Amino acid sequence: MKIGVIGGGAVGLLISAYLSRKHDITLYTKTEEQAISVRTEGIHVIGPNPWTAYVKSRADVLYKEEILIIAVKQYSLPSLFGNLKQLPPKKIVFVQNGITHIGRMKELAQHELYIGVVEHGALKKSPNTVHHTGIGKIRISPYDGGGAREFIDQLNTSDPLFLIQYEEDWEPVVLKKLAANAVINPLTALFRMPNGHIVSNPYVAKLAKKLFHEVCDVLEINDKDDLWEYIESIAIKTKNNRSSMLSDIEHHKKTEIDSILGDLIQKGKEKGAHTCTMEFLYNAIKGLENREER
Repeated sequence: MKIGVIGGGAVGLLISAYLSRKHDITLYTKTEEQAISVRTEGIHVIGPNPWTAYVKSRADVLYKEEILIIAVKQYSLPSLFGNLKQLPPKKIVFVQNGITHIGRMKELAQHELYIGVVEHGALKKSPNTVHHTGIGKIRISPYDGGGAREFIDQLNTSDPLFLIQYEEDWEPVVLKKLAANAVINPLTALFRMPNGHIVSNPYVAKLAKKLFHEVCDVLEINDKDDLWEYIESIAIKTKNNRSSMLSDIEHHKKTEIDSILGDLIQKGKEKGAHTCTMEFLYNAIKGLENREER
């Protein structure tokens, strides 16, 4: 299949590289410099067995492929939506953190829409190099229940390092990932520490548990024990990894705090839920962003 991957960050590079083993991939980047780097040198994937994938790459907004995977961060979506609205009907898969984009999907009614959750760990090391730091799955669900399972099965490369799994209902999958991001990302970014410290450092662990209960109350999670075990397992499994939000702070980039904690705080206020810990962390990360910008 001919697939366009929009976004040349860590996730976009990783998806482009692995899907190129089976599909015809075009990576759409923000800059021509990155597009040239990818076209001429390929995408270098760092891992247990480093390898290089060769894909097409361009910095325009042609988006002629019948299948598009949107791998930009939440804050880049508003400008992209304008272009997507003008396109003829396509299959479009969104793989963002958070839930902000889901509320706008009704604007793209002509398209067949899918919601994806990326469980892999990935860090962008250079314009055409990505470090595959954690093996997981990409879980994809039809947005409105009308998507074809066959399409998602066809995407799958059958590579055990990069499995794509069909999910009937996107909501529990997305909320589970949102809860994990809401607990792990802000704390690791604030304290400048790898993921494992969320459980190994007793003081940070207390904050994580307090934050976790606020998140669960806002999302109306009933099985808190199961969700905490999931978050704890991620922190332990990726104990030496640095979260994407920490990487953004370290590289003086804008974070996704608005689409992770910002949305949860707003939902909490609407429900009259306690959001004190979330508000503290939200303001702390915004403060770090502002300091880095200066």
